[in-house]
Amino acid sequence: MKSKKILIITLIIILVLAVAGTVFAYLFIATDTFKGDKELFAKYISQNSETLEKFTDLQTKKVYEGLKDEEKYESDTEIKATYSEGGEVSNPINNLSAKINIQKDNTEDYFYADGQILYGNEKYLEAEAIKDQEAYGVRFTDIVKQFVTVKNDSKLGEVAKDLGTDSVTLEKIMDVIDGKENATEEIISKEDVQKIKDKYMNIITNAVSNGTFSSNKDAKITYNNNTVSAKAYTVSLTSEQVEGMIVEILNNLKEEDKIGEKYQDKINDIISNITDEKEIPAVKITVYEQNKKTIRTAIEITSLAKITVENTDENNELKTKIQISGISTETTEEYNIEITKKTDENQENVEAVLSVTNGDDTYQAGISNTLKNSDSEIQIKTIFEYKKDILTAALNLNNNIILGDSFEKKQSLANNNYVLNDATAESRQKVITQLKQVVPEKMTTRMGLLMEAIGLKQNNVTETEKPESEMTQVDINKFNAKFEFFTGDEVTPENVKTLIGIAKENLGSYEINIVEDSQNSGNTTTTDPEKIKYSIKLKIEKGKTNEDGTNQILAKISDKKKYKVSIFYKEQNNMIDYITIDEAAK
Repeated sequence: MKSKKILIITLIIILVLAVAGTVFAYLFIATDTFKGDKELFAKYISQNSETLEKFTDLQTKKVYEGLKDEEKYESDTEIKATYSEGGEVSNPINNLSAKINIQKDNTEDYFYADGQILYGNEKYLEAEAIKDQEAYGVRFTDIVKQFVTVKNDSKLGEVAKDLGTDSVTLEKIMDVIDGKENATEEIISKEDVQKIKDKYMNIITNAVSNGTFSSNKDAKITYNNNTVSAKAYTVSLTSEQVEGMIVEILNNLKEEDKIGEKYQDKINDIISNITDEKEIPAVKITVYEQNKKTIRTAIEITSLAKITVENTDENNELKTKIQISGISTETTEEYNIEITKKTDENQENVEAVLSVTNGDDTYQAGISNTLKNSDSEIQIKTIFEYKKDILTAALNLNNNIILGDSFEKKQSLANNNYVLNDATAESRQKVITQLKQVVPEKMTTRMGLLMEAIGLKQNNVTETEKPESEMTQVDINKFNAKFEFFTGDEVTPENVKTLIGIAKENLGSYEINIVEDSQNSGNTTTTDPEKIKYSIKLKIEKGKTNEDGTNQILAKISDKKKYKVSIFYKEQNNMIDYITIDEAAK
């Protein structure tokens, strides 16, 4: 328990002191209150905040923020997962990917976004959003066939109420799509962020300003593998001052609406542990200055940890190295963070790498981002990577944005949407109720199938057997969803075979017919088997097994063809009646 308490305290101290520099720049330099060592300490520690501002001034961020002001663009993003152990790349996670396509044309009052999650070439989940003239719509592709749309007219309030929200919320969503408002603005405003920042920075600054300041005008340190002379300015805080600072911060956190409601009891426990703890560490912060530039900041937490921060800014390359060393009787923990930002004309490269050593255990995690920008095209490549021993896992994001050029619209709402505003109240409520039930159920089923495909979930749940007459609509929807994923106009033979495998346990009867055409006379003895076209019909009856029929059907599925798979439902309860499998049109 004691070591756990100290660890909690250490983490809090690290987090608090790591951002302290921004406050000193405001309070210490903007006034003449402090002189000598205190003033110089404030001056040089503030350079850490200046470096942080340079790192956060990212061209990539500005590019994405600027898209809302572009009249016309098309953006294509592909996200790909990779996983290997010792160079072996056959893990099913390597087949996982996602695609996002966005089209925007303000001249035609048009916006479209399509997001897909794929395993190999098969779409497991897809959702679309569209704004076409005055209508805003969404569609969960392959779950519902039409876009469900709303319009900002006199009925918006009624529609919002049926959706379980209000017109103000719907209008804000519309404004986000139109680019008039950012999606994150309502979570916390810039003004509120600044107020919170100032509040806690003032607590830290007040605590530090009451510390003991000193200096060493000829300190010797190892910097860039060389022994150099630097001027050092130090502030020391007693354990009582450290405790008071942390407790004051935690007491203020309890008063924050978002935090206090959820974590008040936990915060009280931490405060109690801190005030009961007999070994609160003292803290010493030292800044090292050479040629009017801060080259190192060191934070020493007595007997527990040491943090060093080194900054360089040369040849358009900004670099920060952070080392956190923890001292323990059992192991030595060390965290090394290196952040690099290099900016050239129309190009920006940013990389952050964390290396961790905990005794004999080591691993590395990092993120890199490359931006190439021109008047007509933007290319952004982002990589998240994790390495440990022979294991390497990564998430690769490639985004290509074409500005200004015309494009062919991917979707249109003409004859392809259900307008909630135009429907009667009864019809609208019925559709919304069905969507609220069916969409989550089918998405959950498809996510389960995806997890099985990548090996993160085993299908070992035995379905409760119920006769069809006792099945609720929820039961029916779940039953149907097992088959519905595999429908489409160009289904791969692998997925057709998977569908047939599922149908085997629910197959009442089947039909296999040869399709007559100019290349297929029906004479199977003289025609190339690959040229024979079959039309297959599966009559679905829950709980009936037909293994022989399944084998005959599988024998007719060619690995060289794609298929059109359609489902037909019973009118009385919307349960699957039969499935047809036909060769896809070429």
